[in-house]
Amino acid sequence: MKDDTKRVFFGFEIFTHWLKTPEEKKIIQEKNRHITLLFLGDQNFLDIAPYLNELSLFDFKISPSGFFEKVLFLPEKHPRLVAYQANFMDKNKKIQELQKELFEFFKNKKFDLKQNRDNFLPHITVCRNEFKIGAWEKSFDPFAFYVKSFNLFESHRDRKSVV
Repeated sequence: MKDDTKRVFFGFEIFTHWLKTPEEKKIIQEKNRHITLLFLGDQNFLDIAPYLNELSLFDFKISPSGFFEKVLFLPEKHPRLVAYQANFMDKNKKIQELQKELFEFFKNKKFDLKQNRDNFLPHITVCRNEFKIGAWEKSFDPFAFYVKSFNLFESHRDRKSVV
């Protein structure tokens, strides 16, 4: 049997008019930016596929929108990435419930999940590794976005693709 192992995650593809970022070595390309809801890690796609039709439907009448409210440097003690924190305004609670539902669904299906169900921080990573914190703080102003789609993504080293 063919090995269909992929590094996968569920997330939102979003649309926005991106801020101009400071010049850095490892900027994440705009087309590869997303909000991760659940990281499944390295999984055989054939193990995931049967469950996709069992997932609850994404039941928003209007696509969620919000704004990126601040720039984050994560993890706090020894930052390795720059991210923009997403605020879904009146939909924050519903987005958190969706994330927890995804987590519980795959945990109950015996997937080995590394993330903590209750530590969800909606954000988009925009830069990795070496960066100048002051330049990022100076360049940031809150800006709006909306969710284009909810997808199962495959993660590649420097890009993502919809599975």
